[in-house]
Amino acid sequence: MFDETRCDRCGDCLVRCLYVDYDREQAAFEIDELIAGRPAPILSSCITCLACNEYCPSGARPFDLILERQEQFCSLGIPPEMLAAEEARYAATGEVRVLENEGRVLSACVFSSTDAELFQGRLFEGLPTLDEIEKRYLVHVLGRVEGNRTRAAEILGIDRRTLYRMLERFGIGDRDPGDAPDPS
Repeated sequence: MFDETRCDRCGDCLVRCLYVDYDREQAAFEIDELIAGRPAPILSSCITCLACNEYCPSGARPFDLILERQEQFCSLGIPPEMLAAEEARYAATGEVRVLENEGRVLSACVFSSTDAELFQGRLFEGLPTLDEIEKRYLVHVLGRVEGNRTRAAEILGIDRRTLYRMLERFGIGDRDPGDAPDPS
């Protein structure tokens, strides 16, 4: 939830955003507009990536404010009746408690290993790359089929040649003994 008491209206959250081109003055003005309950151009420009929460130096959670105003002013193009239906579907049925963050918010964001340097900061620490996830899944499937490469390829929906290239790329095991040419 946005914490207005922590927001110093510096505009860093929007200045550092990779998807908009704001100077500090414009960013601070738009944050002021949102806090005052008025629409601002960021509502239609925001792609809801959550990075502004990462960039906010005071931890005020500006993304929550942006999202709240997007919903308020129907900036996302979601019909109000659909929004109301979803809100009703997930309405709290008991006591609502704010919990402390106990770990990563993103569970399985996947990025190419070449893109990893683009994502820095607390929000992205410890997230596996797509290559890491792919390798883990490949090892998992091979374990389930007890190393049977033909069966693993079938389960993965790829041909055996592609599987062997993947195994080589990830440095996983040698070829099946049955696949090696006969030395005699």
